[in-house]
Amino acid sequence: GAVSVEEVVGLGEASRVFLSTKGVWAGADGRVGGVFGIARDITARKEAEGAMARANAVLEDARARAEAASRAKSDFLARMSHE
Repeated sequence: GAVSVEEVVGLGEASRVFLSTKGVWAGADGRVGGVFGIARDITARKEAEGAMARANAVLEDARARAEAASRAKSDFLARMSHE
């Protein structure tokens, strides 16, 4: 079977992320005929995933603060209605 791994390759000041798939090619008789390797540059995808994770963290923080404010408002209104 083939094996896929993410590999970070330094290119001077920058680095790129590649998804590399490597495996053995076998003929119909099961004998090894060779090996193969394919690499795709997934740097942009990894950067987009990182940006999405950061945005999700900001949204989660905002949601938590909004819920806390809503609870504080509800508590305040409940106290005011009893006075």
